[in-house]
Amino acid sequence: MGKAIQDLRNEHTSIHHVLNLMDRMLMDYTSQPSVKLRYYNELTTFYKVFADACHHGKEERYLFRYLHSLNDEKIDGILEELKGEHTQARLWVAQMDDALTVEDLNEFARCAREYRNLLTLHIEREDRFFALIDGMMTDEVQRVIFSEFELHEEDVIGYGVHEELHKMIDQWGEIFSRK
Repeated sequence: MGKAIQDLRNEHTSIHHVLNLMDRMLMDYTSQPSVKLRYYNELTTFYKVFADACHHGKEERYLFRYLHSLNDEKIDGILEELKGEHTQARLWVAQMDDALTVEDLNEFARCAREYRNLLTLHIEREDRFFALIDGMMTDEVQRVIFSEFELHEEDVIGYGVHEELHKMIDQWGEIFSRK
C-alpha cells in the first residue's frame, strides 16, 4: 500500500475508533448533562477538525484532484459520490452542533447516530476504492501526494494539533471503556 493511501486508511482507523467511542458516550446514562455536553462538544470539534478539515480536506484537495486528472469516467463518478457523502457528513455535524447550542441531547444523539451510520459506510466504500486505485499510483505520485498531505495538516489544522487530538481520543478511551 502506498504512503498517501496508507495515511488515509490510518486516519479511517482513527475515525472509526472515535465513532465506536461515541457510541459508548451516547450509552452513558450516569453522567450529568453538563459532562455530556463537554464530551459531545469535543466530539464535534474532532469531527470538524480531524475528520473534515484534515482528512476529507486531504482527500478532496489532493487525492481526488489527482484522480480526476486521469480523466476516467468511472473514477469521476465514484469521486462525485464520495464528495457528496463528505457534504452530507458536514451537514450532520452542523446539526449536531445546532443541537448542542440548545442543549438538546436527544437531537444530538439522533444526528450523531446518523453521522456514524453514514461515515461507517463511507469509510468501507473508500477503503475498497483505495485498494483499487493504490495500484494505479506510482510510488512517486504517492510520495508527492503524501508530502502535500503533510503540508495540508500544518496549514489547515496547525502544528501539533494532530497529536493533541489523539491525546483527546486516548482520554475518551480511558473514560468510556470503563462505562
